[in-house]
Parts: sequence; structure tokens; C-alpha cells
Amino acid sequence: MSDVPQSLVAPVPDVLPEPEPKQTIALRKYLETLCLNEQLISRDRLLRLGTYILDYFVSQAWCRPFVNPEDESAVIYRQIISRLMDLTTVEHNLWAGEYDGAVSKFYDDLAQIIYNAFKFHP
Repeated sequence: MSDVPQSLVAPVPDVLPEPEPKQTIALRKYLETLCLNEQLISRDRLLRLGTYILDYFVSQAWCRPFVNPEDESAVIYRQIISRLMDLTTVEHNLWAGEYDGAVSKFYDDLAQIIYNAFKFHP
């Protein structure tokens, strides 16, 4: 054993954070270019930007599985995924003012959808 005092040893967390998939990072970078990396924008501008992005995603065939929330009977999915997110929930949050002009919160919810997909389907 080593002679290092316990007070100098950093505690190891029980659960290490999972790294973000490359696809999630790429999506976040793309979304940031749409708003010139502004952290806060007006509610009106965020509504226009968000509606544009959501309309685009909903019109794409590959986004169909992400439009509606996962069914409550999907027990295994809900055991694996701790933060559920889908495009309908993002739209609801957008119109309810949950993002409060913070573009990063909007981007985080969109990235969460992709993150959940890669976490559930490794």
C-alpha cells in the first residue's frame, strides 16, 4: 500500500458522468451557429428560431421517433433514461417560456434527445 494520507486522496464519485456522444456535440455546435453564439436573445427571436428548427426537424423522416414522448409502458426505456425529452416537449417548453431567452437551454433540450437515443441504443 502507499503511504499517502487519506486527506490528500480525492474521493472517487460513485457514478462518473457519461461522455457526450460525438453526434450530440456536433448537433450542439451546429445549433450554436444558427444564433451566432448569443447566450440571451429576446423571447420573440427565440420563438422564431425555435419554431424554425422544430418545424425542420418534424418534417424530417428520421425525426419521427423523437416527435412524441416515449409511452409510459416503456418501462425499460424509463429505467435507462433519467431525463426524458422529445420534440413535442421542447415545443411546449418553448411556448411556455421555460427557456426565458436562454438559447443554451433550448439547445440542451435538443441535444438531450440525441443523447437519450445513443444512451438507449449504444
